[in-house]
Amino acid sequence: MPAEFTVHVRIPSWTRAFWVRVNGQVVEPLLLPDDLNAPVQMASGYSPYGAFYVSITRAWSPGDSIELDLPMPIVIRRPHRKVKGNRGRHALTRGPLVYCLESIDNPEIDVFGVKLDLATLRPERSPERAAQPLWSSPMWVIRGQTADGRGFTAIPYFVWANRGASQMTVMVRA
Repeated sequence: MPAEFTVHVRIPSWTRAFWVRVNGQVVEPLLLPDDLNAPVQMASGYSPYGAFYVSITRAWSPGDSIELDLPMPIVIRRPHRKVKGNRGRHALTRGPLVYCLESIDNPEIDVFGVKLDLATLRPERSPERAAQPLWSSPMWVIRGQTADGRGFTAIPYFVWANRGASQMTVMVRA
């Protein structure tokens, strides 16, 4: 039996491109933040206070579905200029995730000294990660080329150090 009520779908602060669909039909939000293209910035990235909700009021029936699409482009984060130890270095992020270079994935590369070619960065599903004990399904990694043309793989920071002794860095030269 259909029932009318409101569902509030949270849109996180790390994105401003999103689509909400109900039963395959795009929902046009009635109320959006004043400046949708300027998320609240903080020293460490985006503030959770920049998040907002898309409210959907309708008569809901059994079997109705809500689909939320949150694109996650690769974003290069630069440290604050006062952090002298990281000058010339950058962090790779995708959505809410921070990525790192781990020596196990990059045995031919000095992860602390490598310089990346940012124009070659691309997200890629990595099915070989499925066998790792900490993560049970394929995950998204960032692949690209170094400045001297060698391939590299960056993994989400939260899964590093689960395959044995290794070196790791988040801040990379570019």
